Amino acid sequence: MINLLKKGFWMGLGAAAIAKESVESVTRSFVRKGKLTAGEADKMSKELLEEAREDLESIQNKGRKEIEKVLSEFQCVSKQEFETLKERVKALEARLKS
Repeated sequence: MINLLKKGFWMGLGAAAIAKESVESVTRSFVRKGKLTAGEADKMSKELLEEAREDLESIQNKGRKEIEKVLSEFQCVSKQEFETLKERVKALEARLKS
């Protein structure tokens, strides 16, 4: 499950990098063709990248919620719950030995 989360993170990061490169490439092309000024291109890039960031964040949140839903259906314990139970078992074993 951790690998799935890591892959999702890296995919999101990669998508963001690709989006930035694509937006910058398109806006530079518009500037070269005289369709936009450098200032307009910069503003357009920032707006498009902000929208892309918001969309990516929304997708990641939906993914997290789905993962949490699946985990709750399998009744998985969290790492913290596991560690707590492990310590309780050790304590009980120690009491039984004495």
